[in-house]
Amino acid sequence: MVVLLLSACSLGASRPGLARHSPSPSSSPSRSPSPVPTAAPGAAWPQFLGGAERFGIGFSSPALTDIRQAWSAGLDGAEYGQPLVAGGHVIAATENDSVFSFDVASGALAWKQHLGDPVSGRSLPCGNIDPSGITSTPAIDPVRGTVYVVAYLSGFHHTLFALDLKTGAVRWQRPIDPPALSPTVHQQRSALSFANGRVYVPYGGLYGDCGNYRGWVIASAADGQGDLLSYEVKAGREAGIWAPGGAGSSSRPTSASSTTGRPPTGRR
Repeated sequence: MVVLLLSACSLGASRPGLARHSPSPSSSPSRSPSPVPTAAPGAAWPQFLGGAERFGIGFSSPALTDIRQAWSAGLDGAEYGQPLVAGGHVIAATENDSVFSFDVASGALAWKQHLGDPVSGRSLPCGNIDPSGITSTPAIDPVRGTVYVVAYLSGFHHTLFALDLKTGAVRWQRPIDPPALSPTVHQQRSALSFANGRVYVPYGGLYGDCGNYRGWVIASAADGQGDLLSYEVKAGREAGIWAPGGAGSSSRPTSASSTTGRPPTGRR
């Protein structure tokens, strides 16, 4: 269930990047446009904790004494990620591999996009999510009007989808699994990040630490074109990236040792 509080914070999106491998994106036919939200207040929360910098605060937050429920809406599965707000839409994703958009003012359903069948938890060597579908928080690029989300699909593969923010139509999709390792033991739990014109996708392992998994970050260009970039945590095993917040990014220098704004190196 998604619950919207009238104290929803307002935060502008971060403005705008790992080794290369290159599964190509595949286009999907667009669906007929669905209703556009009836209101588009200035509130924006397009990524986990508001933006790529993960500040977790808004620039026009109301007093805490003003918090009250505005509306609630049901979903078709468990929701592990954080709902997002952009362009008058509240975006929520579920373990049923579905993405929902609700009108931020009224809670009316603007669109729903079901991306495929999720993976049965009983078919995995360990883990505590059943079914396993969209577990991470998506990311929104308000400038391009694109919602980025990673779905774990039946057949054991993770796919990055780019959805139209207004209609939910699939603009493109591409495989996004770490190279040369089994997707049956890698879990995409951490939030996606959008920064520097790329979408960053972190990976860890399943609950129970089964299999030969390692931490990875995979990055795709915002338009889905070109090679994927990848970074592998330098550990013999485990060292997964599983925290819900995912990768943070800042374009501002923070200290002499800061590496923000520079892509890490990786391997093919």
